[in-house]
Formats: sequence, structure tokens, C-alpha cells
Amino acid sequence: MALMLTPRRAAGVARTFNKDVVKAFGELMAPKHEETFPRYQTPFVDYLRVKCKGGHGGSPLPNVNRSRRLAGPGYGGHGGDVILKPTHLVESLLHIEETIKANNGGDAEGTSRGKHAKHTTVNVPLGVIVRKRIKTMTGYRSVFWHQFQEERSSIVVARGGKGGLGPSTFKKHDNRLPEVGETIHIELELRLINDVAFIGRPNAGKTSLVSALTSYMTRIGPEEGSTTRPHVAVLRFVDGLDLRLMDLPPFSAENEDIYARILRHIYRTKVVAYVINAADDDDPVDTLQQLRAIVKASRMYQEDKTELVIMTKCDMFHKETLYNLDKVYYKLRNETPHVRVVGTSAPHRLGLQRLVNTLRELVYPKQVLYTPRETVESHEIKFIKQPDDVPNHEAVV
Repeated sequence: MALMLTPRRAAGVARTFNKDVVKAFGELMAPKHEETFPRYQTPFVDYLRVKCKGGHGGSPLPNVNRSRRLAGPGYGGHGGDVILKPTHLVESLLHIEETIKANNGGDAEGTSRGKHAKHTTVNVPLGVIVRKRIKTMTGYRSVFWHQFQEERSSIVVARGGKGGLGPSTFKKHDNRLPEVGETIHIELELRLINDVAFIGRPNAGKTSLVSALTSYMTRIGPEEGSTTRPHVAVLRFVDGLDLRLMDLPPFSAENEDIYARILRHIYRTKVVAYVINAADDDDPVDTLQQLRAIVKASRMYQEDKTELVIMTKCDMFHKETLYNLDKVYYKLRNETPHVRVVGTSAPHRLGLQRLVNTLRELVYPKQVLYTPRETVESHEIKFIKQPDDVPNHEAVV
């Protein structure tokens, strides 16, 4: 006896078959590793060339004299300006268009003068350097113009044209034609403002370390090179001081062509922290020397920058973790005793408080936290009196 399928039953069988196929395909294409923080990293733009055009002035009504009270159809509106304004709410140049055009001034209508156009304000992140591109016989030449280090500063890049004026008398050439707005070519380069820059190889634990020190949350993946753009996190102390920690993309053989772009952001860095994996690195001393050579070869590096070595994953005692830590420590103590070495473990929060105190001491050497010392006499514990001029605070981690 043949099985007869009604149209409704046939549709149900097809729907079940489609669900099974989709489920099997999803299991086949599912990733093998799950991310700790599966967050999407927005694209990052730190260099851009922009064409800025100011608005044109409006035209007055033809054959209409202008009045002395600056009103009436004998006046055209002024064109808008293009203004750059820094803000901490923007972290990249991604939202800026390649051509920025301000609004034109309004034309006179009826018995009213033309309206002035509103200025076009473009928000840029702090740390942006503005250069003016001047046209020459062979192309364009970039000349430094301004750099934004405070939010209160803003500059007018392209000014709008003035509105036209009608004649005041019957004399010739007694009027003014509407002016054309300026056209300026500029170059924007972002150099992030930070105090400490974390530099290391792939899977060295830079992002995990910054996340453990601050409330900074981003994508932390098991694969190499999961950090594809610079991130800045803020470590705040209860006495009002801030430490801006910058997590940079890793230095590997696959991205040697972007070393210059990565190191662009250490221009304002005070402390360069080399992060080395103490558990999985075969030769941590050689890795440290390679990282220092890459950083010092950059034109953004200055000799006055302080160096710090951070050994991560020091909780893996089944590996040669402590041996690698001692190896780097004694090597630097003989060659460069001023470079400090700190061992840490982000998952177990080992050595983080010492790292915070070290970073604060290096960035703010004159504002070191004071910790009262203990003196033990028999069974009593007495505290040495704290000086009045030194505040007693603890870092907020």
C-alpha cells in the first residue's frame, strides 16, 4: 500500500528536513574555540586626507539698494565655516568623510535679507595632528598646522564666503558680489594620548592584563593576533590621578609592514612596557631584545621614555616560568639595572597591585602612594605616624 502524503503533511516533512540540514550545517561551521569576550572590534582609522570646503555667500536681490540698518533684501547671508573640535567621545577618524562641505549662505528674498549658514563642526579625537597640504609643482607638501591635546581648543579649517551686498547709491562698482568659500586640503594623523604602552608578541597576555587592571572589555581570543587595533583604558586612583593604558596590536612576522602604523601611537607615551609570556616563550631574553630593537628603530621613540618589563602567565609552575622570570631579571640587572621587571598573572591577579604601584611610580614619581610601615614589639602592633603632607590613599584596581 503506497503512502499518500497530503499537501499539509508534505510541507511538514520538508520543514523538518530543512531544520535538520540547517542544524547539521551550523555544527559543521561552528568555531572550535569560544572567545572569552565575543565583542566586535570596530574598524580603526588613524590617518586621513580630507578636503574641506567653506560655504558660499548668498546673493542679494538684483537692482535693490542696501539699507544702513543692515536689513532688507540688499544683503546676502554668509557661508558656514568648517570647524574641527576635539572630544574624548570619539576614538577614531572613521566617521569623518573625505570631503566636508559647509552650507551656503541664504539668498535674499522679498523684503528679508539672506540667512547666515550654520557652521559645520566635525568632532575629532584627542591627539590628532592637523597638517595643511600645500600644492606644489610636483604634488602636495604637508605642513604642520595644529595638534589637539585639550578639549577646549578648536580651529577653523575653511572659512565661508561673505554674503553679497546690493548697491548703496547709483555709482558703479558700489556693490559686492558673493564670496566663494575657502577650499583647504588637510591631513589628519591620530596619535593616541596615553601614559603606558603595552608592547609584545601574539598571545603574550597584553589584553588580558589591561582588562584585569581596569574595567576595559574587548575581544580576547585564543588565536594569535586577536587585537587588531589600539585600545586605551583608564586606571583611576582615589586621589584623582589617572593612568591611561594603551593595548597595541602584537608584533609578528605577518604584520611587519604595519610596524610604523602601530608605533605611531607611542609618540606621547611615557612608559614603554614590554609584555613577555613567561610560560610559553622559549627564549624570553631574545624576545625582549627583538622588541626593544623594533621600538627604538621607530622615529616616534625618544630616549627619555622609561622602559618596563612585564612577565605574564607566572602562575603556570609546571613550565619553566620562574626560570624565565629569573633569567630576564638577572640579565637586565647586569646590563640595564634601571629597567624593572614585574611578574604577573591576570587570571589569578598575582602581582597586579605591585604592577599598579610600579606604573604610578614611573609615571608620577613625585606623587607616590604612602603606605604605613608596621613595627612589632612583643605581641603589640604599632603603626608609625604618617606625615601630614603625604595623603594616604590606595589604588583602585
